[in-house]
Amino acid sequence: FLNFMLNKAKSVRTLCVSFVRYASTGKIGFIGLGNMGGHMAINLKTKGQDVIAYDVNTTKLKELETTFGLTPASSVEELAKASDVVITMLPNSSHVKETLVNGGIFRHLKKGGLIIDSSTISPLVSIELNKLAAEQNLNFVDAPVSGGVMAAKNAKLTFMVGTAKQEIFEKCKQILSHMGANVISCGSPGGGQIAKVSLWKLHF
Repeated sequence: FLNFMLNKAKSVRTLCVSFVRYASTGKIGFIGLGNMGGHMAINLKTKGQDVIAYDVNTTKLKELETTFGLTPASSVEELAKASDVVITMLPNSSHVKETLVNGGIFRHLKKGGLIIDSSTISPLVSIELNKLAAEQNLNFVDAPVSGGVMAAKNAKLTFMVGTAKQEIFEKCKQILSHMGANVISCGSPGGGQIAKVSLWKLHF
């Protein structure tokens, strides 16, 4: 009887851990479905998250909708209005700034919403975007990644997160853990990008 009860307890504990790991964090909007971003969005979806996605490459967007069940958005504005959290994985600073400021994320994401930028961009731009987001009662976090395409595919990325708010870091960690093996706090806004630059210099 004792062994039976212990086994039941283990089963319940395993179920609870699985529930916490795969619990939804609200609807996640993902922008940028390239070599890295596509795999990242797929991992979010396959681990139980509700994902709406956008990319200028409509063929790629349709492929992920058909194969993995991601919800497609016809525009950045539509994605922002439907999301609780927005993740961007874009080529450079100008793309990120254009998407957030002019594309409609800052205007249309609900107040208190979270923006996680996993692009590799200038730390100064990240700091600027953090300030602009705060003016709109939004939370912007820089969270660039270390690891290549295979790490993105296998959810083994390392995220370097720049935020001074512990509660925001914990929320980011809950989301980013679906896509990576390591989520590291790098302190203040821009800290993630600074850590990424430092890591790059160590390798070269």
